[in-house]
Amino acid sequence: MCWAYRINLATQLEENASDAGEPSGTAGLPILNEMKKSNLVNCGLIVIRYFGGTKLGKRGLMDAYGKSARDVINKTTCKEWIKTDHYLIKAPLEFYGDLSQSMSKFGGKIISDHSSEIIIWEIEVQSGRLNELIQTIRYATKGKGDLEKILKRSRRGQTKEV
Repeated sequence: MCWAYRINLATQLEENASDAGEPSGTAGLPILNEMKKSNLVNCGLIVIRYFGGTKLGKRGLMDAYGKSARDVINKTTCKEWIKTDHYLIKAPLEFYGDLSQSMSKFGGKIISDHSSEIIIWEIEVQSGRLNELIQTIRYATKGKGDLEKILKRSRRGQTKEV
């Protein structure tokens, strides 16, 4: 079972591949290269070869694994990945409806709602739209809303921006 994956982390693109016993560079790398050609991220691809008695040689293995990966990619429907940022919004409760409507029009997604006496939302928005988000919140809350970027903990316990 040979495989490759590409994962977009907050600060870098992590890639890896395995030949799983095939000659070095003849299986995992061709799979990974097909994923790169198609600009695939946040996914993995596995190819299993059952030995049928025909020795393919290095070039033949590379072609077979590459073609198998390409065939799977061509038959798969992919969803576009969009980098997002997470923010915390706090505002007076009286602006709930206006702010909700503005977030919807803006394309922001409310991830969690902890509102009680005030609005407290964790939202997700497309990266690079901070200035628009600030203007949207100012307008919807008449300048009474607060916004802060949410920092998340990495697996190693370090705080990092999302």
